[in-house]
Amino acid sequence: MENKTKRMGPTQIAGMLFLLVILPAGTWFYLYKGYQHRKESLKELEAIGPVGAFERADQYGKTFSSSHLHNRVTVAGFLPDDAEQKRTWTSRLLEIQTQFDHRDDICFLLFADTSQIPDLQAFALEQGLSDTLQWELLRGAREEWGGLSAGFYLPDTRHIAIIDTGAVVRRTYDILDNKQMGRMIEHLTILMPKSPDPDIEFRRDREK
Repeated sequence: MENKTKRMGPTQIAGMLFLLVILPAGTWFYLYKGYQHRKESLKELEAIGPVGAFERADQYGKTFSSSHLHNRVTVAGFLPDDAEQKRTWTSRLLEIQTQFDHRDDICFLLFADTSQIPDLQAFALEQGLSDTLQWELLRGAREEWGGLSAGFYLPDTRHIAIIDTGAVVRRTYDILDNKQMGRMIEHLTILMPKSPDPDIEFRRDREK
């Protein structure tokens, strides 16, 4: 009786090896790397401490207090004195905010010295900070900022903090450091409540 069984050739063997060994191993490695990356990120986001109590009027004259930080992820900082540095700050934060402008559970909170910026609403419009749901500019005086910044655990006014939905500071970042800002965007996506998101651009090319 003629044996009609054909032996597999080298190409078929290579294909079977790819499907049964190499592809599953590659998938496992990819998932493992993702798990390790998330684990590392969560470690970087260990709680620093709760935000200190505060209450200030915003650019619209409405009262904004530390209690309003609950149920939203917040990016908070203190605008510098120098006009050029202010523009740098707002442009960098605006670049990040536009990636999350479809969300109503994130807030960008800036304290401003109203002796320098008497009309915060006009300043916000001039800088393009026009999203009334996401931007909060709070009035204050420079001499009050020492205690306020300590309540956000900021080492200096060059840094900004991210705060989770429970009003707890998770990490601070140098706003002028491209690598740190790219990392901050990744951290924001972890802290924010889950929602169908468009692709978030981490802008790794700017970290060089």
